Amino acid sequence: MPSAMSFSIAQQLALVVMGRNLDTQWASSTASVLDGAPPSEDLQSAFYGVAVREGVFRITDSPAELVNKIFLNMFGFNASAFERAAWGELIANGTLKAETAAWTIFSSYLNATNLPDSYRLAAQSRLVAMDAYSEQLLKEPIANQALAQGGAAAASARSYLSGVNS
Repeated sequence: MPSAMSFSIAQQLALVVMGRNLDTQWASSTASVLDGAPPSEDLQSAFYGVAVREGVFRITDSPAELVNKIFLNMFGFNASAFERAAWGELIANGTLKAETAAWTIFSSYLNATNLPDSYRLAAQSRLVAMDAYSEQLLKEPIANQALAQGGAAAASARSYLSGVNS
């Protein structure tokens, strides 16, 4: 049985890359792979691939567009011009890969000691909302199965989280 920490990391990865919850089976299998550790580059790439298929990101996004979309997933607001430029440059020059940028950005903000409350509150609120959503999925097998198939259910999950900012 995966640890609570592993489930928490799986939720965080889903938020920053896909902007939505995982179905319970995917969350459980991801948590098992994580075993309490940060996600591997391969796992981040797999999530990124799903996010591209679901239209969250496009392969053709510029680095600044990608950064902004990551910020919208994490915080519900646009990255500042400085953030788009600074993070975008790291992607453009190859220091960061597009596939791993979301987790790297999230981790750096998560560990920042001078993070504004507006960032912290938004991300924490979204994670709390995801936990409530996941709790409901355990009670609703049909909804859980629909989310597992992506499509409209994934779009609905993303829409639900996009409205959570506090």
